[in-house]
This record gives sequence, C-alpha cells and structure tokens, in this order.
Amino acid sequence: IHLEPHHYFWTQSPVSMTVAKLLTVLALIRKTQVMWESYDTQI
Repeated sequence: IHLEPHHYFWTQSPVSMTVAKLLTVLALIRKTQVMWESYDTQI
C-alpha cells in the first residue's frame, strides 16, 4: 500500500483528528435529523 507523505502527515496530525471527530459528530447529527424527519412523516 503506497501512502503519499502529505497523506500520512494528514492522518497523523492532531488537526485532522479533530476534523475527523467533527465530521463524525455532524454525520451522526444529520442521521438523527433524517430519522426524526421520517418519523414525523409516519405519524
């Protein structure tokens, strides 16, 4: 598996870890919103 230097740095940098966590949280929030929207339409 070939990893480019900047890709390795990106995955190992603290900033990317924070961004990844934020994206994960946003994805969960978005998923929750979609669930609630579908739940509201069923009622």
